[in-house]
Amino acid sequence: MRAYAQVSMKGNLGKDPEIKYNQAGEPIGIFSVAVSEKYKKKNGQEVDETSWFNVTVFGRQAKVVRDYLAKGNQVQIRNAKLKIEEYEGKKYTKVIVDDFNGNIDLLGDKNAAKPESTSPAEPFQATDDDVPF
Repeated sequence: MRAYAQVSMKGNLGKDPEIKYNQAGEPIGIFSVAVSEKYKKKNGQEVDETSWFNVTVFGRQAKVVRDYLAKGNQVQIRNAKLKIEEYEGKKYTKVIVDDFNGNIDLLGDKNAAKPESTSPAEPFQATDDDVPF
């Protein structure tokens, strides 16, 4: 088993997900999640900190992102792969969710902020590869 850093978080999407497609036509979802924490310092001062995470999802979970997530939606990401990358001299945190690492849970009303779509979502067709045994 390969070792990797694992992360879970609950937060809100900062903008509508960007959907791209790889050469095989499979969707890749890219979005940011804001995780806010409120606490009081010893001196009584209230602090509201927000951390931003770049999330990339692949496979079936990217289809969920495409069909159900929009800016402002609250999500919980569990057991995802955490990766620190450097781009143009700056480090940033990337969270990767695919069919093997992590889960995305939609919190709240999944239809509340569903993006408008001009084409219907493709139906999921289970194959023998989808069955875990």
